[in-house]
Amino acid sequence: MSVSVDFTSRRDPALDGFRGLMTLLVLISHYFAEIRGGFPRAALGFVAVDGFFVLSGLLVGRLVLEKGVASNFMAVFYLRRVFRTFPIYFVCLALGLAAAAWVGLPGDERVPAWSYFAFVNNIYSATAGDIGREWLSPNWTMAVEEQFYLIAPALLLFTPRRARLPMLAGVIAFAIVSRAALMGLGASGEASTMLLVSRADCLAIGLGAAVLLNGGGDWRGRLWLSLAFTLAALALGVAFGAPAMTLVGHTLICAAVAVYLMAVAQGAPERKSLDTRFLCYFGETSYAVYLTHMPVLWLAHALVRHAAPALDSAAGLMVTLACMPITFALAHGLSRHVEAPITAFGRSFRWGPPRQAAQPATRTAVSG
Repeated sequence: MSVSVDFTSRRDPALDGFRGLMTLLVLISHYFAEIRGGFPRAALGFVAVDGFFVLSGLLVGRLVLEKGVASNFMAVFYLRRVFRTFPIYFVCLALGLAAAAWVGLPGDERVPAWSYFAFVNNIYSATAGDIGREWLSPNWTMAVEEQFYLIAPALLLFTPRRARLPMLAGVIAFAIVSRAALMGLGASGEASTMLLVSRADCLAIGLGAAVLLNGGGDWRGRLWLSLAFTLAALALGVAFGAPAMTLVGHTLICAAVAVYLMAVAQGAPERKSLDTRFLCYFGETSYAVYLTHMPVLWLAHALVRHAAPALDSAAGLMVTLACMPITFALAHGLSRHVEAPITAFGRSFRWGPPRQAAQPATRTAVSG
């Protein structure tokens, strides 16, 4: 049975719940796994990053397929995107840098402060082979996403309908080849994982999911594909380690996420576990949590312990635990008083009427 998907601009609570779940995975990974004395087996932040990329591709692709016929699509798309992502990002970044300078958090001139404002910090990290300021380490994903927004609409709008999936398959293959080339040349791990060219497969898979949903087909019964992709990624990681995961493991994880999200979007029973008030709340505040959780962690440890974040002492554990409610409260305030009103203003820019198809020229009879 074919399922017709209604691509509306309304938020899907299940997708918000998925976003909230990925946000909590990032928080747990950064607070309790990826610091000294942490629990490495809980380091699932990389899965969440892949999930965020796929979700971004899916949502942007859905918007392009739904509203791309509008005569003012490009102007309104970028205006809305700017008001949605820039203000709260710049506020958090400016406050974080000011607080870090006051407390004395370490900086890294190889990734200059201005590059974070210009969304090119990932390029500097790849070139220097260094993450830069550790308390701003998640921000490389924002650079990748903003660079992606510049080209994503054109990828779909200027590609014929029948050629969209082959084109996106080419993008996925190009990203894998790019990672292989970077790894073969001995490039840093940052270059292999933080550049748009080396993560384009995750975003293209999200766009592909939007195209597949728009074309019909029932994905609710294909969740076995998601499991198969996940098991393949695990098998690769166990058999060949980190290099295999870097090369194709992320692609398999993103494929698994895409199938899962397509099934959820079509009303699969699994959406009930995502469509909860708890996860939807964190989905709605996810952007602010993502931007603030690392500066809060580093600032708190610097102020209380005068040291980098760590879990190898009772004091370190207590400070880290205290950072969670602080982050949630700060994110709530930023979401409500900065992000929400400015995003609402951005949505005041309305989509125009559909573009008029070019009319064939007609001859006029000339008398006399």
